[in-house]
Amino acid sequence: MGLKKKSIFFVMIIFAFLILFTGSVSATNDTTAPTVTDINPDTGATNVPGNIIINVTFS
Repeated sequence: MGLKKKSIFFVMIIFAFLILFTGSVSATNDTTAPTVTDINPDTGATNVPGNIIINVTFS
């Protein structure tokens, strides 16, 4: 039981870091190359809920 809970916790941390890194990358893309976001609106769409999830977990 303890190992299973720990592995789930580590996976959640890894996902949080992935969301953080992808969020920062898409944020830089928004400022430097707005054409990228126009072609790929999915990056901005996935960025917003990811940041909301991180804010909820850390607060």
